[in-house]
Amino acid sequence: MTLETGHRIRNIRKELGVTQTEFAQRLGMKWFRLRDLESGRLKTTEEIAKLINREFGFNYRWILTGEEPREYPLVEREVVATINAASPFIEIYDAGLLSKLSHAYNKCTSDTKNELTEEPIRTVVSMEVYFNNPNIINEVFLRAKGVCESCKQPAPFNRASDNSPYLEVHHILPLNRGGADSSANVMAVCPNCHKKLQFGKPDSD
Repeated sequence: MTLETGHRIRNIRKELGVTQTEFAQRLGMKWFRLRDLESGRLKTTEEIAKLINREFGFNYRWILTGEEPREYPLVEREVVATINAASPFIEIYDAGLLSKLSHAYNKCTSDTKNELTEEPIRTVVSMEVYFNNPNIINEVFLRAKGVCESCKQPAPFNRASDNSPYLEVHHILPLNRGGADSSANVMAVCPNCHKKLQFGKPDSD
């Protein structure tokens, strides 16, 4: 059973077209732990299977037992939203959906791609919401002094509301993975670096 579970995890990774290092980083683990999971040397726990479900959209029951359906519909998955007290909107991050959309898009022909934009798919989701501490946000923005703490460049523009440098809050270890809402775990970053840190390919050492 452990070996079969490992094979399913490996098949997910290969289908997404990512390396063991990239896949493991998305799960917050070292690459060699993923290697041991794939080979069956390490048992896949329900917690790990649910993490894969949350990140990549594959049914954790299928990962553990092979029980269909292979993929969870979005409405059955946990979708994590962050309400940023420094900006008036909610950002929803569903990495599993994004991974599958990217994979499907790359396989499409140009004619098929044109058809994809005609009618959007809609669904209703339930969300677990994390509220950032406004005092922490203020402390981090003061520390940054209008400069992105990732690329070290000045904020790209100023806010219309108060003319302050526009930077966004990034948690180094995400709140939904146990990260602390503290200044030590928070960076003030420009929008481009924020998206890169969340969804971009990790820089090589």
